[in-house]
Amino acid sequence: MLRLGLGCAIVVASTAATFAQDGEAIFRQQCASCHLLEEGRHRVGPSLHGIVGAPAGAVEGFRYSPALRASGLTWDPETLSAFLMDPRGTIPGNRMSYRGMDDQDDIDAVITYILERSN
Repeated sequence: MLRLGLGCAIVVASTAATFAQDGEAIFRQQCASCHLLEEGRHRVGPSLHGIVGAPAGAVEGFRYSPALRASGLTWDPETLSAFLMDPRGTIPGNRMSYRGMDDQDDIDAVITYILERSN
């Protein structure tokens, strides 16, 4: 029984590591041209360091659209997921010029990567 439990733990850990690697690749392809994960370092978009659990439009030193500042959202995994799927539909009037991701697994991988790298 212990062997089975350990084997399952290894598979889960291995899958999580692969998921994070996938998230890193997706982040680099689709997010990194506008966002960094280093605290206080902005590009066209704000730093995503510590974004999970933070209120939308509140990163110090970045000028947000009025729509994003007024959204009243908190960036939890569910809200991030909806936003990454459909940025303009989730927060109409925001300035992010990104069409969104189609694949929920890709979205989950990116959120996992952001959590691992920035919180």
